[in-house]
Amino acid sequence: KKRFKVHEHLDFRKASIVDENVMLGNFNLSELDALLWFSQLDKSSDGHHIQVLEALERAGVKVINSTKGLRIGLDKFKTSSFLKSKGLPVPEFALIPSNDLERAGDLLEHWGEVLIKPRFGAFGVGIVRVDDRQTLIDVLDHISADDYYLERFYENDMQDWCGINVIDRRVVHGYGKKPSRITGWKVHDRGKRGGEMVLREPSSERVKIAEKAAKATGLSFFGIDVIRSTEGKDYVIDLNTFPGLYPDMLKQAHVDIGKEFSRMILNRLN
Repeated sequence: KKRFKVHEHLDFRKASIVDENVMLGNFNLSELDALLWFSQLDKSSDGHHIQVLEALERAGVKVINSTKGLRIGLDKFKTSSFLKSKGLPVPEFALIPSNDLERAGDLLEHWGEVLIKPRFGAFGVGIVRVDDRQTLIDVLDHISADDYYLERFYENDMQDWCGINVIDRRVVHGYGKKPSRITGWKVHDRGKRGGEMVLREPSSERVKIAEKAAKATGLSFFGIDVIRSTEGKDYVIDLNTFPGLYPDMLKQAHVDIGKEFSRMILNRLN
């Protein structure tokens, strides 16, 4: 079997691209067999971090997670659009240009209630629930963006909200959020600290949804958030490319994260 040398603490976010070589100081990351990264990063689709990862992929480095799945997961509109195209259950959604706000009002009247979501947001910050046409248009005018991502709001029981973490196309555990992280109708972590989780066993149907998302996106590890409407239908409301793999939760779920990641890396290299 081929042996691999492990290099630690290689922060690709600080690397430069020089004649298609990705250089971190004097270390050429382009000569690696694979790069496993797990960090927050610039969410811009043309940002430096993604450009570095794509340069590594062009050099033949197996980047885990890949930029293909990353681009799908970072943008909430792309997430919903892609998952829907693969037959996964997502809320009804729309991307509305700033010159067509009347259409946003029409959708509100059709759906009943609308969520305005930042396309590149996280932790529930900036998500606004609106049930009035004039208020919706006023809020969108105030945000003043080129376009707006809207989702239909479905009444649901937040005690049934479930996050599901997947590694190497296998569900490793599910979780809910403690009341301190739930603000009425949404999970909200204004301090962006994460955590405050409780172990929750996902239903077999939700496990199938997560496994199907893994196959569709090609992501080696990720998380999804799922709600169940009062009508009994599950919806994927978020895909997390930087999932919360917290030691206390992994311990409760009897997950050996080192073993899981080692197997994932070897499967990608072989």
